[in-house]
Amino acid sequence: MANIFRGGDPGSNNMANKGLQYIDVYHVPTGKSVQFKAILTEFSDQYTSEWEGTTSFGRMDAIQNFKRTGRSISIGFDVVAYSLLEAQENMSNISSLVQFLYPAYDGQNQMSNSPLCKIQFKNWSFDASRMQYSTAKESGLLGAIAGFSFSPDLDSGVYNDDGGDGKPNPTGNIYCKKTTISFEFAVIHQHELGWKKSDLGWGPRSDNGEAFPYNAFVDELAAQADATGASKESTAQQKAVPNDAKNQHSANTMTDNAKARSLYPGVVKTTPAMRKAREKSYDAAVKRRQRRLQWAAEQSWDED
Repeated sequence: MANIFRGGDPGSNNMANKGLQYIDVYHVPTGKSVQFKAILTEFSDQYTSEWEGTTSFGRMDAIQNFKRTGRSISIGFDVVAYSLLEAQENMSNISSLVQFLYPAYDGQNQMSNSPLCKIQFKNWSFDASRMQYSTAKESGLLGAIAGFSFSPDLDSGVYNDDGGDGKPNPTGNIYCKKTTISFEFAVIHQHELGWKKSDLGWGPRSDNGEAFPYNAFVDELAAQADATGASKESTAQQKAVPNDAKNQHSANTMTDNAKARSLYPGVVKTTPAMRKAREKSYDAAVKRRQRRLQWAAEQSWDED
């Protein structure tokens, strides 16, 4: 994968290029995209469930009818220039992002496409129906940008484009050394949400639903290794505990288990279906880990 950021501060370039620490915005109507280094100042992912209460005579509590759960992301980041050239590139990218807020029109001057965008920022903003995140075009989260704000940091100063002759040019452009960009993003998911029941129990409706929303998985192999190490440590600690304390602990455990079984019959036990579901989950985790390792091995970086 070619380096996206070449000019400017080498440290932030390396963070963005090698660590994929950048925000990628793709404009669906035109197929154009723009990238910014992920110097985040704000990130808030809000989920809002809407209910409609219906009251009835003699009933104190309203009957709650579920309508929907919406998702909105608030994002803010600094755009910092290391040089006049980078400041010019930053202003050009910001201008492109502003242009993405407008729709596309056909030959008859009729609006043909709404200005929907896709945003990709690692696993915080990506289409969970994809196995791995890559570019905004391929795996970005679809939605609508609203509430865009362009806020130059006047205390940081500006670069004056004097035409290269070193003389002040009152009619020349000025470019921000530091700018804060912020906007709201109303998410439109491209996969089914919610739960469905199968012979193995409850699970996500979509095939890759377990990746929603942040592609977070526990590495089962690593967890198993940690558990083995913890078990050995626990065994060593138990050997140092007096027998009276061990007996008392066992008695307390048996009492607690008996209480749990009496209070929650049919819950505190492992059924064949549950064991089968756990085995399936473990196998899936192993396959995901293998796919990730293969994907990582296939990546290559152009060194400049």
